Amino acid sequence: MVVPLAVGDWRVGARVEARAFRQEPPFAQLFPDERSRERVLLAWFGLGLRGGLLAGHLVETTATRDALAMWSPPGLRDSPARMLLIAPRVLPQVGALLRSATLADLRRALAWASRIEQRHHELLPEPCLLYTSDAADERVRV
Repeated sequence: MVVPLAVGDWRVGARVEARAFRQEPPFAQLFPDERSRERVLLAWFGLGLRGGLLAGHLVETTATRDALAMWSPPGLRDSPARMLLIAPRVLPQVGALLRSATLADLRRALAWASRIEQRHHELLPEPCLLYTSDAADERVRV
C-alpha cells in the first residue's frame, strides 16, 4: 500500500534514503568516508526531503516505510522565490548537513547537484518521478 509522507515525517524518509543510497557509486564518490557517509546522507536527504515537501513535491512511501518515491507535480518549478520562502524552515537541516560533511564533501556534492539541476527540466517531463529508493534493497547488497 502506498501512502503519502507527511512533512512532519521527513526524518523517516531521510533514514530510508540514507540506507538505500549509502553504497550507490555516486554517493560513495561524493562522500568517500564510509564511517561518516550514512550520517552525511541522513543530513543530505533530510534537507532534500523537508525542502521538497515544503516546496510542494509529492513524497510517497509504503505502509512499512521501507521504500520512498518523490514526485514533481505538474507545473511545479523550484523558483528562487519558492526556495527563499522555505529557507527559514529548513535552516536546522542545513546546519545538520554543514556539521556532518567535510568542506570537500560539500563542494563535490554541490557541484554534482548543480550539474543535475542545470539539465533537470530539459531532461525530465512534467509530472516526473524524481527518484525512488528501497531501504530493504540495501540489505541484499550488504
